[in-house]
Amino acid sequence: MDIVAAVVGGFLAASTGWFLQTRLEASRLSRAKKLLISGMSDDLRNSVELYDRIAEDWEKSRTIWFNLVDELFESRHVYANNKDWITVIDDEELRKEIFQYYRKSAQHLLQLRNAQQRKYDIQNRYNLLVQEYRMRNPGIELEDARATVAPTMATESEELNYLDKQIPDLVSGLSRYKINAESVLEKLKFIKL
Repeated sequence: MDIVAAVVGGFLAASTGWFLQTRLEASRLSRAKKLLISGMSDDLRNSVELYDRIAEDWEKSRTIWFNLVDELFESRHVYANNKDWITVIDDEELRKEIFQYYRKSAQHLLQLRNAQQRKYDIQNRYNLLVQEYRMRNPGIELEDARATVAPTMATESEELNYLDKQIPDLVSGLSRYKINAESVLEKLKFIKL
């Protein structure tokens, strides 16, 4: 009888330990899921606002401000630092949508940033060449210096024309990522925690 009592007592103790451990693990997982979804939701709301600001600033100044693009990249830290935790979201289609949104929007933002940077680089080189030409030829008028330097940068001029067409297309493409961000944000609201 003592043996049966010991076996039953051991079984009860093991079962209780297993049950408590399972509940503790479920609680940790639920907390991690809640924090991930809250962080991503904050990021997505911020991204929607920043997409609008980039487009508005482009319309006003015809410039992509790096601080806004950088802010978009920095706000993705919850996703970037916790990619593996996306698997706690049970909905496979939503996980796929999240992965695609972050990957594709990051590529798009990099294209936008690189296009604006290249435009700056070409314009700065042109301005430097004009300045150097004027230093070597004192007394030459600015317009004459520009007219002399411009033909030496024919390839860059073509590239600049291409960038002047590409950047507005990239800016208008941000609306697609804004819609994607809003879609993911809406779906995150319905995840069971």
